[in-house]
Amino acid sequence: MLSLNEGASHDSENCPLCGQSNQCGHLSLRDNTPCWCTERGVTFPESLLNKVSATDGHKACICKACVLSHIQDNP
Repeated sequence: MLSLNEGASHDSENCPLCGQSNQCGHLSLRDNTPCWCTERGVTFPESLLNKVSATDGHKACICKACVLSHIQDNP
């Protein structure tokens, strides 16, 4: 699992777990391409969502790298 970036200031464009860009397609106004999170088979387990701090919850999307890493590490 990617480590929490303790010093990062999280906004809607950055993952609350690693601080990197979350590549949220819902925030992109460039085209009508669906967000990666709507791809078939992508899930956000409760165990992953629980890693987001209460202050960062519901403010930014978790990035695909963190989602895939968590799923791989927690089959």
